[in-house]
Amino acid sequence: MATAGWIIAWGAFVFGVAVILWDEFRLWQLDARAWSTDQWNLLRRRNYQLREGLFLVHWLDPIDGHNWKLTVRLMQHREGPLSEGRVKEVEYVFGERFQEGPFRWQDPTDGFAYSTTIYGPLLVLARVVFKNRLRRPLLIERYVDLPEDGESKEE
Repeated sequence: MATAGWIIAWGAFVFGVAVILWDEFRLWQLDARAWSTDQWNLLRRRNYQLREGLFLVHWLDPIDGHNWKLTVRLMQHREGPLSEGRVKEVEYVFGERFQEGPFRWQDPTDGFAYSTTIYGPLLVLARVVFKNRLRRPLLIERYVDLPEDGESKEE
């Protein structure tokens, strides 16, 4: 009886892998035609699934003519690790010009919001570490561009 259970489990696994490979094939067909709406929607769903609905957002407030206060935080789309309290910490990396870093942030208030001062555009990387140590950390990125008009900006 144990063998039958193993065969069923193996069959379910193989079927699951086949579905994923079929989706990948549908997405990455090597032709020059534009993608269909179904292909775009499949890609969007896959991105939501890979990130478990976690995204990095930011907003900017002017400090003076050259410097900006940048605040970055995680945002949860629907239910997931952030809304369910499964995130242990977030490591933020702002670039080589920051003397300290990466910045480990363990305060879950407002989506692990973290603020710093910047003076130019940059790429922010966030490494989301989960409370379950068996779960691999998730890497999320966000490009921050400065507004030209000096006004606050939320994206």
